[in-house]
Amino acid sequence: MDLVPERTEVLENGPGALAGALGRALGVPYRVSGEAVLGADLTLRLGREGFPR
Repeated sequence: MDLVPERTEVLENGPGALAGALGRALGVPYRVSGEAVLGADLTLRLGREGFPR
């Protein structure tokens, strides 16, 4: 069963520079996390509120 995340956010496995740039450009929070999809530099996780307009 897949659960919908509470919020939309950008995740990065690396130092956070890419996640920060994408998060600011999209207007969503960002963080460095081991939760990013394995092998991916960035993951955009869409939460309950959807994508900001």
